[in-house]
Amino acid sequence: MVVHTYTQQMVLMPLPMMGYMYEAPMKPFELPAPAPTEETSESPPLGIFPSPFAPIFGPRTAICVLRTDMDQEGDISGGVFVTQELEGGPIILSGTVQGLKPGNHGFHLHRDPISANDCNTAGPHFNPFNVSRRHPRFLARRVNTHGGPNDKNRHGGDFGNIEANELGVAFVSIQIPGDMISVESGGEMGIIGRSIVIHENEDDLGKGGTPESLKTGGAGKRQACCLLMNLPTQPTK
Repeated sequence: MVVHTYTQQMVLMPLPMMGYMYEAPMKPFELPAPAPTEETSESPPLGIFPSPFAPIFGPRTAICVLRTDMDQEGDISGGVFVTQELEGGPIILSGTVQGLKPGNHGFHLHRDPISANDCNTAGPHFNPFNVSRRHPRFLARRVNTHGGPNDKNRHGGDFGNIEANELGVAFVSIQIPGDMISVESGGEMGIIGRSIVIHENEDDLGKGGTPESLKTGGAGKRQACCLLMNLPTQPTK
């Protein structure tokens, strides 16, 4: 029997519907590879780990495990779940981030997958319906500038801010419309394989009156980031 070893950092995840905190294992744990089938004899990809949350969250769920940017000081960690019950429906982000300075921090979805812990490789904000594209809910082509998560004129990756308390802990609880992004792989709106980035400063939601405000919200350096991955919907046997 082939055995794959997965290693996870501790992540505390709040589950409102269950009323308790889940502590992910800090030491490696082992999973047997599934038996080969007629379609494939390959082992499951590393980096996508099973979770007890899968039966709760359902198939349209992604997970993102945060790490500090390689060029930044500090030890930021945590994780975020992104769920969408129905295609085109609202998207809910929930999770916990630790190690931040107290206050608000820009919290965005970026276009590209990160390489190692280099948050600068995540590219710009995810903005799928920019110049020369027609969104089904827009009557005309337009240039989307940066805004708040519920603004009509915004990037698809504009999630607003998360607020860290005096202990440096931020509890993520954000709901955004599902009209510009979707919890799926591929396509113009798919977020799987893209990155979430936490910034040093507060996002001014495009209302700062400067060109940078209309681009990034003036949120400053990229302090931490993570790659969005599919959350398996069935426990691995």
